[in-house]
Amino acid sequence: MRQGAWEKLFGHFCEDANGQDVAIDGSVVRALGRSKGGFSGKIHALCDALGMPIKFILTGGQKAECQQAIPLLENVKASAVLADKAYDTDELRTWLTGRGIKAVISLILDQL
Repeated sequence: MRQGAWEKLFGHFCEDANGQDVAIDGSVVRALGRSKGGFSGKIHALCDALGMPIKFILTGGQKAECQQAIPLLENVKASAVLADKAYDTDELRTWLTGRGIKAVISLILDQL
């Protein structure tokens, strides 16, 4: 497969998601074997309102999910972003607000 083929394919999905609600999440994958981050990898995914993948990033298993949110959301014109408390950061909320995107993110309870 040629370099950039995945980006081109998923670029079409990004266009289809414009204006919709989207969701982001990450999941550890232990089947990937040893990586720079240890013995696991992590898939960080952005999905449309129907749960269909739009974009994804692969990292070492110890990478924080919140650090991949903005790269996943770049070039996507969503109306709202749904995420769990792993994405509850001031940086992400400010970034979303600056783009007119509603943040539907679970709060970290000890920060209330």
